[in-house]
Amino acid sequence: PISIIMSDINGLKKVNDKYAHSSGDQYIKQECEQIKKSVRSEDIVARVGGDEFAILLPNTDLDQALIIENRIQKLIADLDKRSDYPVSISTGSAVKKEKGIDLKEIFTKADYIMYKMKRKS
Repeated sequence: PISIIMSDINGLKKVNDKYAHSSGDQYIKQECEQIKKSVRSEDIVARVGGDEFAILLPNTDLDQALIIENRIQKLIADLDKRSDYPVSISTGSAVKKEKGIDLKEIFTKADYIMYKMKRKS
């Protein structure tokens, strides 16, 4: 199996508006460092756009992906407690279990789950 975790910063626009885009950029870098600490050496962290990241987890089932996703959530929450910025993170994960499934479909599913979480925050 291969899993994908999608993440998106909540509240980054407020940071950019209040503290300037350079502060928002700095927060994105800090978030990325926390995500990198959360994953294994074989995992791939990629910035998809602005404040969105995709994390590819080879040979990872849903249970393992959720453990990593929770680790990301905790490290970002700890970062937010130490920061002046009013932000949080939304995440979503999905797993490709069969060869016939297109990885783009899994990406779309993880993105959808992440946006469901984002709407709740």
